[in-house]
Amino acid sequence: MPNTFEPRSVWWATKAYADGIGERRLTRFSDQHVIGLGSATTARPEPAQLLIAHLERRPVPRAGNRAKVHVKVTLRSLAKLRWLRGRRKIRVRIEKYPNTAERPLLEPGRRKTALVAIRKGEATLTLHHVRLHEAYRLILS
Repeated sequence: MPNTFEPRSVWWATKAYADGIGERRLTRFSDQHVIGLGSATTARPEPAQLLIAHLERRPVPRAGNRAKVHVKVTLRSLAKLRWLRGRRKIRVRIEKYPNTAERPLLEPGRRKTALVAIRKGEATLTLHHVRLHEAYRLILS
């Protein structure tokens, strides 16, 4: 609710955006409905992050307008990150910022932490069941 001074989903997403402003990295997606913003370092103790959002509506499935998609994320050029050199796996903690509109969100949702193999300088994972207007923060460590 407005004027309660409690954080909402958009506040968490904005905070994550500000945390990563120091060292932005090129971020591209093959799906035009998904956008992202990567940072090699953050203002928080975590070394790197990737923000992802599903913004535009696709053709509505039979189940109604609660469309969910699977977002495949490939992290490239990981060898350029000094703290990752020589590592074979990367830990990815996933925070979820659901579309709460005006309702408060006291803390981001959490998904299971993924341990992803690094092959030839790349790591790939898939976010399942991403809904329209949800945002995610992938914290790399």
